[in-house]
Amino acid sequence: MVKTSISHPLRIDEVKAPNNAGIIGMTLCPGKKIVSAISGVWDRDLDIDLRNLENGNGGSATGALQEKKDSRQYRVRELKDFDAVLSEVIAAGFGPPALFPHLRQYAINNAMLCLKAQWLKKLSALIRDEPLPKWKRQADETGLHADFSSWIDNVMTHLVCYCATVGPNPPAQNSFSDGPTAVELAGIICTGAREMFLAVRELACGVWWKSFDTAVLKPVSQQIADAKKEQKALKERLLDSKLDTAECSAGEPLPAGYQ
Repeated sequence: MVKTSISHPLRIDEVKAPNNAGIIGMTLCPGKKIVSAISGVWDRDLDIDLRNLENGNGGSATGALQEKKDSRQYRVRELKDFDAVLSEVIAAGFGPPALFPHLRQYAINNAMLCLKAQWLKKLSALIRDEPLPKWKRQADETGLHADFSSWIDNVMTHLVCYCATVGPNPPAQNSFSDGPTAVELAGIICTGAREMFLAVRELACGVWWKSFDTAVLKPVSQQIADAKKEQKALKERLLDSKLDTAECSAGEPLPAGYQ
């Protein structure tokens, strides 16, 4: 006789774990298929066995299995409720109809921002290949500062930081009958590519120039200012010395220029 999941349903027996740690449910191997000289021929169906385990073989589940079943049913109901709420939110567009144009505009703004970021990343990659190596070499050759070339490298390889500052403004959401495609928005960016390049170049150069000014030019300017102060002080001391000498010369007129 071939023993199947129908002819021999799984029976769940209980074994208490030591120290009252719980109850262990034990049964035959689900989906058992074997020809044994001792137990005979087994041709069980795994799906039927798993369903029997899930419902405790027709309602005879152990406490642990019943608790697991109840927990699953609760989670299923919770997921169904969540799905229903999510469907309502999607249908309502995440807000009342009055907010739809604003949400649509935010989506277009974000899409434009992402496209400009990709454009600037590509520009950085092109500059990194050439002419950035030449610029860095020329900066090092000046000998003005050890970090001169790294200032230029850092800003030119991170042009994406200016994606929210340069480039054309996002189009108004009501200028499209339907949602704009990436091709349409990319066309707007390409139309203003030259202006965007000039703007980002000015911003990037301003960044490395600020570092250059702080580390190189300002110290030199301060040295010049200090030298001028020292020169002025020396002139004043020289003038006082000449006046003292003139006063000590009794009866002699003051030199020309001191009268």
